[in-house]
Amino acid sequence: MRAENDIAREPIRVGLIVSSDISGGGEQYLYRLYSHLVKDGRVTVDLVGSLPQWPKVVGAVRPVGRSPKLTRRRGLIFQIFSLVAPMINSYKIAKRKSYDVIHVQYFKEKLTLPFFLRGLPILWTEHGPLPENFPPGGLRLLARQSRYCSVVAVSKGVSESLLSQGISSRVIPNPMPSIDVGGVQVERRPPAATSLLFAGRLHRSKRIELLIEAARLKPEIQVLIAGDGPDRGYYESISPENVQFLGLVTPVLPVVASCSAVVITSGREAREGSPMIMLEARRLGVPVLIAEDCHAASEARELLCTTFYPTGEGLAKVISDAASLVSQKLPEASLRLRSEKVWADAHYSLIREICRDGSRS
Repeated sequence: MRAENDIAREPIRVGLIVSSDISGGGEQYLYRLYSHLVKDGRVTVDLVGSLPQWPKVVGAVRPVGRSPKLTRRRGLIFQIFSLVAPMINSYKIAKRKSYDVIHVQYFKEKLTLPFFLRGLPILWTEHGPLPENFPPGGLRLLARQSRYCSVVAVSKGVSESLLSQGISSRVIPNPMPSIDVGGVQVERRPPAATSLLFAGRLHRSKRIELLIEAARLKPEIQVLIAGDGPDRGYYESISPENVQFLGLVTPVLPVVASCSAVVITSGREAREGSPMIMLEARRLGVPVLIAEDCHAASEARELLCTTFYPTGEGLAKVISDAASLVSQKLPEASLRLRSEKVWADAHYSLIREICRDGSRS
């Protein structure tokens, strides 16, 4: 552990131990965070593992072998056994490179590494509520490993989920995203007729049937569903004529800007921590209607979103209230507090703190 004056003079050395085959929200979080911190000269970072779109200018890549994300489709013990070699390689690199701080993000690293790296300061980020279908003993092991880490939650809902398992955390809310496409800022363009947008993966856990039922009850509105997934065919088969499936839309921001409101139907099974579509919509001033039992509902209320009782009738009732579909921009002060600069600064302050204070072991 370096002295405080050394930390102040030199960039903090971070070992980011993550491996993923996809480029989703969690991966984008890491790209944005370390692009900020490295550009400012506050940290240097090594990617210990692999990410599909990791910018080489941000930090060196130190491969450890293939390490897929954990899944419920295979036994947990078998999967952890298959992680032995990559985790041993990660441990060796972390010890050899003498990083000031280790950063972990996925369950596979959280379940295996903190105990063995307990002599080092460890930062752990949590993007979604804990799964309710974790294998027996999994959550107890996770809580035990968290004792050696400083945990960041991206929203109050995520923090509350962690606390239910005895895991304390510090909330650093996700920042408001950029609203430009190809360098051109997207502008809000409300439609003449009411149109509601769902954007996301078409999976039963998202409860899109609530929006489809509301569309059946309100045939005068237009419902747009952007995205794809394993249950698209099912949802198409039960949809009335005023529901239109757009497929994958990239970029989705122009569609968000031109709808009356964005609808988030997810319940607790979907484990929504801080949905990007909600942040994009609110950044544009587009109203958001969100199920009141969604983990993200508490953050949504702070962003002036409208919650609804999670039934088709409950959603239809909110849609009937014209006030809920009026464009309402967030105050400039709120946008500044959720800027990427404030977000990156908060992470850097925490990294400095845990670097200075050392391991929690």
